[in-house]
Amino acid sequence: MRLNNPMIRAAIALTGFLAAITGAHAIVGKGQPPAPAIARHVVLISGSGGTFCSGVVIARDLVLTAGHCVDPRGSYKLIQFSANGTPVFLDVASATRHPQFDIKAFLNHRATADVAVMKLAQPLPASYAPAQMASPAKPAAVGDRLTIAGYGLSVRGDGKTGGKLRAA
Repeated sequence: MRLNNPMIRAAIALTGFLAAITGAHAIVGKGQPPAPAIARHVVLISGSGGTFCSGVVIARDLVLTAGHCVDPRGSYKLIQFSANGTPVFLDVASATRHPQFDIKAFLNHRATADVAVMKLAQPLPASYAPAQMASPAKPAAVGDRLTIAGYGLSVRGDGKTGGKLRAA
């Protein structure tokens, strides 16, 4: 999987910027559901180690997520919810961390390339759409209003309160 694709590079830049200015805690708590136009770009990923992470659709069969969400030894499923809320699991064919991601730096709260790309076994259903990236990516400026969305927790540290898409 090539990380030098302009769309992927723009998505990585955007994700890194958003993480730097908002922090993961922004989606913890009583965040509101995002508008459908935003929600269709966000997915929930489950890892074989019992982990859950958010991801953004960047192509019909590619998802951008955090590097710390990907263990090279793990396997992953994308969780889609049916109309009645029943989870449907979609196969992830491969998950690749950024080559400069350093788990030790991440665990010590130091900067690292905390991004990964997941290749899906099948294209996503039409209810999902790739996030539109500006080309070339326009950096955010002071005063710009941004929205982030993800499957955060409503109670910090309580995994049972996750699984609901929220925005901040």
